[in-house]
Amino acid sequence: MPLLSIIVPVYNKEKYIDSSITSILQQSCTDFELLLIDDGSTDGSGQRCQHYADTDSRVRVFSQVNQGVSAARNKGLELSTGTYVGFIDGDDAIEPDMYETLLNNIAATQADISVCGMQVFHTSTTTVKSYQNHTQLFNRGEALSALLTGTLEWSANNKIYRAALAKSTSFEGRVNEDLDYTFRVLLQADKVVFTDSPKYHYIKRDNSVSLQRFNDAQMESIRVSRRILDTVQQQAPSHVAEARALDFGAHISLLNMILLASKKQYQLHYQQVTQNLAEYASLAKHLSLVSIKQKYAFRLFSFNPELYAFLLRSYCYWFASEVGKKSM
Repeated sequence: MPLLSIIVPVYNKEKYIDSSITSILQQSCTDFELLLIDDGSTDGSGQRCQHYADTDSRVRVFSQVNQGVSAARNKGLELSTGTYVGFIDGDDAIEPDMYETLLNNIAATQADISVCGMQVFHTSTTTVKSYQNHTQLFNRGEALSALLTGTLEWSANNKIYRAALAKSTSFEGRVNEDLDYTFRVLLQADKVVFTDSPKYHYIKRDNSVSLQRFNDAQMESIRVSRRILDTVQQQAPSHVAEARALDFGAHISLLNMILLASKKQYQLHYQQVTQNLAEYASLAKHLSLVSIKQKYAFRLFSFNPELYAFLLRSYCYWFASEVGKKSM
């Protein structure tokens, strides 16, 4: 039985899969199995995966009809045999000592989940959060707060989980599925250890899901935030303010995407988002964890939706914001 199972969903990643797999196989920690789940690729991804399986006994390849990233990760969970489980996307990469660091932190603290920082790349731009190579141990409530407020990234990929915990739930959907999964796992964890050192390289590409313009699937983002809010109200009421802020932010972001795409084309989606936001009209002044920017956005939209839409488009045009890219 390997110490660690690393699960990589692969769908049409032929251009990037070599660098991703190489960064895994060159880990300073060598006691792992690498599960490559070919989710019905139509390019040469499957052949590249098989190449590594033929040359390294730690690599196992499984193929399935295309079902999406959640189904591919769930297949990996089902097939994994390691004591711990980690996930990586097939177009990302990791530092050579990432898994050694995560495993050492678990060994030192007996935590259920070990987390490291992330470094974000997009084309020629690199975004690095300031860090001090600091390690911190959270109890369940502290970890939940950190996730809901963004101190812990939503990604499932910069973490390792005790296998029993990882397999206690499954991934669902195609949008914000990482947040949904990580939240449900955290609800069952007693301790989470976090180092802010950025060991995971998250690479945003022009065809990244996070940069796609609005489509029906994007509505899943508020379904996730609403489920989280409902669960928190029932199981962790001391975190309701944080969950409300998360849900509020998800709705504002989705509203912006719809307005930039086409309010007329997505009228039913627009109505659902605005109806949900209307619930916050009496709460907005008391959403202490919501950013000032989002509060002003909500006030302006409530006062004059057309003016808000005009100013949003102007802002995205002049400042080339990321949300603006989603309207292209």
